[in-house]
Amino acid sequence: MTVPRTSVVGSGPKLRLSVDAPAAGYLVVNEAWFPGWYATVDERPAPVLRGNVIMQAVEIPAGKHAVALRFRPGYVLYPLALALLAWVATLGWVLRAALRARRREASAGDVSRRQRRGSPEAVS
Repeated sequence: MTVPRTSVVGSGPKLRLSVDAPAAGYLVVNEAWFPGWYATVDERPAPVLRGNVIMQAVEIPAGKHAVALRFRPGYVLYPLALALLAWVATLGWVLRAALRARRREASAGDVSRRQRRGSPEAVS
C-alpha cells in the first residue's frame, strides 16, 4: 500500500492541503467533524464526510490536488445577519422620526406666518 504525500498550509478555520495520491481514496483530517466545514478539491466544492466516526474526510481522486477546508458555522452568521437587520431597522426608525419632526416644524411655521399676515386661510 502506497501512502499519499500531503503537505499542510495554514491552520485553524482555514486549512489548505496539497495531496499527491497514487490512487483514489479519502483524505482523513484529524479534526472533529462538525456542521459548518466546507471543502474544495481543486477549487470545486466537495462534501466533508465523517471519517473514523468523528473526524473529517474528503474524497480525493488519484493524482496531485489542492484541498481546502474552511469552517463557516451558521450559528455565527445568522445572529450576525439578524443584528445587522435590527441595526438597519433602528436607523430607519430614527430617520423617519427626524423627518416627521422636521415636517411638523415646517407646517407649524407656515401656519404662524399666515396668522401674522392675516390671510383668510389662517382664520378658517
